[in-house]
Amino acid sequence: MTQAKHPARKSMPDSPATPAPRSAPPLTWTIERQFDFAAALAITCNVEQAAAAVGMTRQSAYALRKDPEKGEYFQMLWEMGTSKNP
Repeated sequence: MTQAKHPARKSMPDSPATPAPRSAPPLTWTIERQFDFAAALAITCNVEQAAAAVGMTRQSAYALRKDPEKGEYFQMLWEMGTSKNP
């Protein structure tokens, strides 16, 4: 006697299901990233381009700059990056 296969079984793969890829952890403004942002800002004079150069967004750069607890060092780097002194 032959058994009929369930119609839903046809679409199921023979191999075990692979888990969905995990999304990457959110990037953070590390000290290195902040320094690289300031260097890129000095070169480009453009916050959006400098943030993109370090894999961050313009919005996150402005948010960090305004953060009274985390943004003090970043503000200093930002000012250095936009300074016109030779």
